[in-house]
Amino acid sequence: MNHDLASPFLRPFLPHWLIERIGTPALQPGLVHRCNATILYADLSGFTRLTATFAGLPDGAERLHNSLTRFFDALIDTIIAHGGDVVAIAGDALTAWWPDRTDIDVARRCGEAMVAALITLPAISTPQGPFRLDLRIGVSAGMAYVVLAGLPSHGLHLVICGPAMDAATGAERLAAPGTIHVDEAPHLSDDAETQTITAIEPVSTLSWEHFLPPTFAERLRYHDLVAEYRRCVPAFAAFAMPGRPEELHRLVAQAQAVVLRWGGWLNEVEVGDKGAVFVMLFGAPVARGDDPSRAVGCCLELRDRGLIDRAAVTVGILFVGAVGSQQRRVYTAQGDDMNLAAHLMYGAAPGEVLVSGRVCSDILGRYQTTEPGLMITKGHSEGVPVARVISGGARVGRGVALQRYMPDAVALIGRAEERKALAAAAERAVGGRPSVILLEGESGIGKSFVLQDLAAQWIERGYRGYSSECSSGGQSVPLLAWRPILTDICGIDEGASLKVQRAQLAQALQAVPQIGTQARQALARALGMVEEAGGDGSAGTGDPDEPAQLIDLAVSLISVQLTIAPLLIVLEDVHWADDLSLQLASHLLRAAPPDRPFPLCLTLSHRPLDGEAPESLLRLRANPSTTRVTLGRLTSEQSVELIRALLGVSDVQPELRQHVERQTEGQPLFIKEYLRVLGQNNLIAIEDGVAHLVESPVTVQVSNSAQGVIQARVDRLDEPTRLTLKAAAVIGRSFPFRLLAMIHPARPGDRDLLAQLDTLINLKIIELELEDPEPVYRFKYGITHEVAYTSLLFGQRRQLHTAVASWYEGIYATDLATGRAAMAVYDVLISHLRRAEEWQRQARYCRAAAEQAALRFSNPAALRYIEQALVATSEPAERYDLLLLRVMINERVGNQVSQAEDISIIEEIADQLDDPLRRAYASYYQLCYLVAIGMHQMVLSQSESVDLRMRQAARQATGDARRQARLLRAGSLDARGGAYAAAGDLDQARLLHRRALTICLDSHTVGETDTHNTHRWINSRTLAGTCLYHLGQVAIQQGRLNDAMSSFRQALDLARETNSWSGETRARAGISRVYLAQHNSKAAMVEANSALATSQAVGDRTGQAIALQQLAAISAAQDDYDEAQRRAWHALTISASMRARMLEAQILQDIAGFATAQGMDEEAEAASQEAARVREQWRENVVSG
Repeated sequence: MNHDLASPFLRPFLPHWLIERIGTPALQPGLVHRCNATILYADLSGFTRLTATFAGLPDGAERLHNSLTRFFDALIDTIIAHGGDVVAIAGDALTAWWPDRTDIDVARRCGEAMVAALITLPAISTPQGPFRLDLRIGVSAGMAYVVLAGLPSHGLHLVICGPAMDAATGAERLAAPGTIHVDEAPHLSDDAETQTITAIEPVSTLSWEHFLPPTFAERLRYHDLVAEYRRCVPAFAAFAMPGRPEELHRLVAQAQAVVLRWGGWLNEVEVGDKGAVFVMLFGAPVARGDDPSRAVGCCLELRDRGLIDRAAVTVGILFVGAVGSQQRRVYTAQGDDMNLAAHLMYGAAPGEVLVSGRVCSDILGRYQTTEPGLMITKGHSEGVPVARVISGGARVGRGVALQRYMPDAVALIGRAEERKALAAAAERAVGGRPSVILLEGESGIGKSFVLQDLAAQWIERGYRGYSSECSSGGQSVPLLAWRPILTDICGIDEGASLKVQRAQLAQALQAVPQIGTQARQALARALGMVEEAGGDGSAGTGDPDEPAQLIDLAVSLISVQLTIAPLLIVLEDVHWADDLSLQLASHLLRAAPPDRPFPLCLTLSHRPLDGEAPESLLRLRANPSTTRVTLGRLTSEQSVELIRALLGVSDVQPELRQHVERQTEGQPLFIKEYLRVLGQNNLIAIEDGVAHLVESPVTVQVSNSAQGVIQARVDRLDEPTRLTLKAAAVIGRSFPFRLLAMIHPARPGDRDLLAQLDTLINLKIIELELEDPEPVYRFKYGITHEVAYTSLLFGQRRQLHTAVASWYEGIYATDLATGRAAMAVYDVLISHLRRAEEWQRQARYCRAAAEQAALRFSNPAALRYIEQALVATSEPAERYDLLLLRVMINERVGNQVSQAEDISIIEEIADQLDDPLRRAYASYYQLCYLVAIGMHQMVLSQSESVDLRMRQAARQATGDARRQARLLRAGSLDARGGAYAAAGDLDQARLLHRRALTICLDSHTVGETDTHNTHRWINSRTLAGTCLYHLGQVAIQQGRLNDAMSSFRQALDLARETNSWSGETRARAGISRVYLAQHNSKAAMVEANSALATSQAVGDRTGQAIALQQLAAISAAQDDYDEAQRRAWHALTISASMRARMLEAQILQDIAGFATAQGMDEEAEAASQEAARVREQWRENVVSG
C-alpha cells in the first residue's frame, strides 16, 4: 500500500474498497468487477432552496459548505458505523454500499439512523430564518458493477452501476422526505461468472495520485489553505450509459481526452437519480484565462463526437476544495452556479448546449448564441438569463488542436505593427520558406489575441494548423509540449485503448518507413502509449540516443505534412516547455531542405524569462528565418486609441483616460474589461462623440475575464508561493516583509520567503516599493491583489486579518496605550479587525480614534469613526459613550441635524443603566439643543427639574464624577442664561452666566478628568470660555463694549489654552462685533476673516456661518450691500444645512435689514416673514417630535 495513504490528508479522498486494492495488480484501468451488493442512495431534499438562500451573501458558498459539512459528518459517520463504504459524494447526494453482501436490513437500519441523526442536528441559520434539510433514501440489493473508468494520467473514476444501482436511485425518487424506500434488484446467480474482468491493457500498480486532480496533491500538503474561492466554470453534460459496463471505460477515456485538450478537468462521473452525468470544471484546479470559451468549445466537441447528449455551462465565484467529512471527502466546487449548471442541463433539449447570461457575455465574439431569455429553474423562481449556443461548433478530425482559434474570432484592435510583422512571417511560410515567430510578452498583455488573429487568417486561407499549450510542472516530461500536436498528426484517438492507439500510430508511421523500431518505441513512450500507470512518457529506456531518435522521427512526421500544404504550428507558453520540445523546434528549422519548399510557420510564445534563455531558444533567436515580436504595455496614445475603438467615440476626456490608465497600466485586456465594467455600472457617458467619467468610481468589481487572466497567472505559481501571495493580499496593496513573515501560515524562513517574493517580482505580480529601512512590497496591479484576496475563504481571511491586527497592536502598544498613535495606525487596526469580524476590538479602536480626531478638531473624521463603532457594538454603556461623544462634537460645531434623536437615545440608555451622571449629561445637552433651535420658553420651563437632576447627580457622585456633575450644573445655568437673553431679559441672563462662570472657576470644579473617560470633553476651562463668550454677547446688547471686549478676549485665551478651535472661532467673531460697534471696520474685518479661516480649517460649519454673518454686517456698515447680501446668503445656506434654526432666523432678519437699508421693502418683508416662519415651523416640529 502506498505510504502516503497513511496520511490523514489523503486517505479520505478514496473509498475503502479502493484503499484495500491500491498497489495490487488486480486494480487496473478498465476494470469491471461484478458482484452482489447492497446499495444505499441518499439525497438531501431542500438543497437547491438552501443554495439559493445563501446565493446573495458574499460568503454564501462558504456558509453552504460549512452547513453541508455538519450534515455530511453525521451521515458519513453513521454509514461507516453500520459497516458501509461511501463510494460517491455528488453535490447533495451520497452513495454507500456493502460489497459482496446482500442485506437490505443493514441498509434500512443505516438509513433510519441517518434520518434520526439529521433530525438531531440544529437548523441552519439563513437570512430567511432557520432552515432544515430532509433526507430521501433509496435502498436496494442485487447485482452491481464496479467500473474503474478513465485514463491514469487524466484521473480515474470509480463508478458503481448496474441493476442494484438503478433500483436504489429509482427507490430514492419514490421516497418521501424523511423516509426510506426499498426496491430489490436481480441478483447475480451462484453459477454466474463473478471473476473480476481486468483491463485489456494492464499497467503497473496504481497509486492515490491517479484519483486526484492535478496539483491537488501538492496543495493538500498545505491543507490549511487548500479550500478557496475561485472564478470557476462548471459544465454539466448528460450522457447515455453504455449497454455493457466494459464500454463505460472507453467512453470516459474519450471524454477525458477532449476535456483535457480544452484545458478542463473531468471532475465527476455521476450515476444517480438524474441519470448519467459528466461534471467538468474549467478554471479549477487550474485557470486558463478564457475558461468560459473553452468550456463551451469542449461541450460542443463532446456533442459532435456523440459522447454526450446535452450540456449546460455557467460561471461564477464558487467554493472550491474538499467537501464531505473528516472520514470521507471529495474535491469539487459548491455554490449557486454549480446548481444552476445542473438544472440548466436537465432543462436542455437533446443536442442543446445552454449557457447562462454571464457565460453568453464572456463568449461574445467567439460563439454565436440565441438572445438570452429568462428560464425558470429550481431555486430561481424569478428566472435566470439563458441562451443556446447556435454556431462555432467544434471540428472533429485532424487539426482539432487549433480549433479554439476558429469560432468567430474576436476582432483585434491596435497592435498594427506587430500584426504586420506576423503576417509577413506567415507569408514567407506560404511561399515555401520556413519561418519562425517568437512572440514575447507578460501574461495578459494580449499574446493569445495576437495568435488568435494569426491563426484565424491562416485557417481562412484553407491551410491547416496545430497548437499546444505548455503548463507549469511539465518540464520533466520529454516532448510533452509536442504531444497533442504529434497525437493529432498521427490521427490517434486518446480515448481508445492502448492497443488501438498503437495500431493508429503504426499506421501513421507507414509514411516514414525509414524509421527504425527503436525510434518508434521511443515515440510511443513520448505519446503516453506505455504500460506504466502514469502514462506520461517520463520513463525512458536510458538510451542516450533516444532523444535524438525522437527528434528525427518527429521532424520526419511533420515534414510529410509539409508536402501536402503549408502548416502553422503554435506552441504557447514555452517558458514552461521541456528542453527536448525546444530542441525539436530548433531542429525543424535546420531540417528544411535547400532544394524544395518547406512551408512551415512555427510560432512560439512566452513570457519574459526569469533567467538565461535555454540554448535551443537562443539558436531560434539567432536564426535568420526568425521574426521576434515583443508585446509591451500600451503607451498613453495607444491606450486612448484602444479606448476610442472600444467605446466607438471620437475622443476621450483626460480624466477618463487617466483613471483607466491608473487602473490598468497599459494592459490591453484589462483596459477592455475595465471599460466594460465601467459601462455596466453606468460610469461612462458619451456626449457628442466624447467619452467621459460620470463620477469617480471608488470601487469597481473586477470583471470575469480579467479575473480569469489573473487567476491563470496565479495558478502557474508553486503552492508555497501562491500561499505567500494570498497572505500578502490580506495585509493590503502594500505589505512590509517583516509583517508578512510574522503572519504567514506556513512560517517560512526569511531566505525562502525572499525567494518567493523575488519570483513574484520577476513575474511582475508585485514590485519592491521601499528597500530601506526594511523591505516593503506592493502589488503591481490592484486587480491581482483583489483576485488573490478574494480566493481566500472568509474564515481564512478572518484568521489572517486577526494576525495582522495583533502584529500592529504589539508594534504600537506604547503609542496606543498613551493615546499617541498616528491616525493611520488606528485606520489599519480598524480595517483589519472589521474584516476579522472582531467587533468588540474594532469598536474599541474606533472609539479611541474618534476621541483622538475630536481632540485634534478633525470633526468629520471623528464622526465617521463613531459611526463605524456604533455598527460594531451593541453594549449599552459603550453605545451611550459613543452617542454622547457624537452629541458633544455636533454641539460644539452647531450641527443640530441628529441631535434630538441622539439625545433621546442616550436618555433611554441612561435610564436603562440607572446612572444619575449619565442622565445629567443627557439633560444638559437637551437644554443646549433647545437653546440652539430657539425653544427658549421650553428651556425655562424645564430648568427647575434639570437643576434638581444635576444636584442629585452631584450628591450621589464622588471624585471626578462629582466634579463633572458640578460642571453640568454650571452648563445648565449657562444654557438658561442663553434662553433669558433670547427672551430679552438681559440682566437675568447676565446673572446666570456669571453664576455658571463662578462654578467653573471654583476650586472644587477645576481639574482634569480621566483621559480615558468620554466625559472629559466638558472641562472647567472650556465651559468657562463658553460662559465668557455668552457674557460678551449680553454686554454688546447692553452697550457695554469694554466689558464685551474683555469677556471675548478672556474667552479667546481659554480657547487657545484648551485647544478649542470652535471656541476660538466664536470669540474672534465676538471681538469683531465689538470692533464694528466701535466703528473700527478694518480690525473687525481682520478678526472675522480669522474666525472664518479657523472654522473652515476644522470643519466647524456653524462657526463658518457665524463668521460669514459678521462679515456681512461689516460689508453693510461699509455700504457694500451686494457683498453683504452674498455673504449673508452663504451663511444662510450653511446654517440651514446644519439645522441651526435660531441662527438661520437671525441671518434672515439681517437680510431683511440689508434690504430695508436699500429701500427694497418687499424683499425686506419677505425675509422677515421667512424668519418668523422658520422660528414657528421649527417650534412645531420640536413640539410634535
